[in-house]
Amino acid sequence: MKTVLESVRLRLVPVEASHALQFWEAVKAPAIYTFVPGDVPTLDQITARLTRWESTQSTDGKELWLNWSIFGKQENRLMGHFQVGIVLATRAAYIAYMLNPVFQKQGYAFEAAQLVIKYLATNHAVPEIRAWVDTRNTASIALCRRLGFEQERFIKDADAFKGHSSDEYVFLLKIMPS
Repeated sequence: MKTVLESVRLRLVPVEASHALQFWEAVKAPAIYTFVPGDVPTLDQITARLTRWESTQSTDGKELWLNWSIFGKQENRLMGHFQVGIVLATRAAYIAYMLNPVFQKQGYAFEAAQLVIKYLATNHAVPEIRAWVDTRNTASIALCRRLGFEQERFIKDADAFKGHSSDEYVFLLKIMPS
């Protein structure tokens, strides 16, 4: 079952290929890709990605994929997306998100993350959530800390893209059983 998550300002709707144009409009800003390997995807690439994500399961069947389009209720437009992978063998989860720069620094990522974390704890018995963050991405580092994540480790030269080496922090949030 695909679940819609709502807060006062946001509505997180499971991704659909039919969102492709709105989704692409939200995530085509080059600034989003500063700390992400790859360049701005084409509309065709976004459509293919959303079609793959609609399946809600990895091709090998080992992970549950939960992907939401973030809609602002007042703005009535797609602002970004939130992504979760749950390893079925351990129930451990990892998260990622993208938010259009127009909507950054307004608490939307925090609000969306709170919805997702509560949903994972309540509906999927997730014991822990991890986030991998480029060490240069100060906004995402601050978001993880504000959400209660703790830095678990540092990975030197975790990736190389756009002509530079990228170090990463791995952040961990332990979920207390209710």
